[in-house]
Amino acid sequence: MNKNELKKISIQFRMLASQMLKIDNDSELGYINTFVDFIDSTPIITKYISNCHSHDYDIAADMQAKQNWQPVSLPIKQNELIDYVYQIIKSISENNNLLRAWSFYYSSSNKFADKYQAFLRKTIEPFIHAIRSYLELQLIDSNDSKSEETKVKVFLSYCHLDDCIANMVDDAISERISSFGIISRDVRDVKYKESFRKFMESIGQYDYVVMIVSDNYLRSHNCLYEVLEVMRDRNYGEKLLFLVLSDEDVVHYNSQSTSQIGAHIYSSEGQVSYISYWKQQANELKRQIEIVNDPTLSIEQAKELRIITKIQLDLPEFMTYLREHNGIAFSKLIESNFDEIVDAIQQ
Repeated sequence: MNKNELKKISIQFRMLASQMLKIDNDSELGYINTFVDFIDSTPIITKYISNCHSHDYDIAADMQAKQNWQPVSLPIKQNELIDYVYQIIKSISENNNLLRAWSFYYSSSNKFADKYQAFLRKTIEPFIHAIRSYLELQLIDSNDSKSEETKVKVFLSYCHLDDCIANMVDDAISERISSFGIISRDVRDVKYKESFRKFMESIGQYDYVVMIVSDNYLRSHNCLYEVLEVMRDRNYGEKLLFLVLSDEDVVHYNSQSTSQIGAHIYSSEGQVSYISYWKQQANELKRQIEIVNDPTLSIEQAKELRIITKIQLDLPEFMTYLREHNGIAFSKLIESNFDEIVDAIQQ
């Protein structure tokens, strides 16, 4: 099977899986049947599941034995998990009433929508991630993978104070696009004695820019310099793949910092705070230049002032762009294993 066929299968699988994972009422139970029909009619998936099969489980007995408000205990080994959960999904597709029975004690909520979502997230989603990983590994091993020269080039733009978030994004996306794309990042691609400034200025040469926007990012000279480079292209929105951090994302940091993490761009007060910050930076540079009082000795300060002045001019437009375009919470991206960003790059 060639790469294009594998890509089509992978995209179809993700689409049908996404539909199924969003089920929250009985009128949508047909998505389960459609998902199972796709699996059963796709040889590369059915063969993999068949190779994982080692035991016929008593699904009804396991359902009866499950403790209230606790998810069923899934096998640890991936092949056993695939075998077990597939048998659960298959049994539900043959009798849709079983979904209600399975889901009933997955949540203490009185709403079946919450029960369905809890069951799908805790029991079915691990199976979907396992099959998706298998398809992506097959894509990597396909005999016509792209060469390094023809791969889609992605630039990761972030503040080093948010490197724990950048590591999560880098690791997840790099693995998933490795057959057709490559991510460039300063800590990996700027070699000894090479210029960070030249690396930042090369951002316009990339097909996509994955931008991790945080409070740190919007107060970083280097980060906003990269934003300026991206905005040189009037159609910069076509290549920009952004995620905006919120204060709740502090849970992902190595040390539980009490400082502000989120980029507060969705309120006038928040936007004004960033505009005010850069106005203060500009005023401080002007003060330093006045103290030196000699243009030949304050050349670097004058250069920085020109950049900060440009930041002041373009920052409001950039924040407005982020506010007006639909973004996805970082927690949601983690749940989907960055599907939205990977799909955008793949297209």
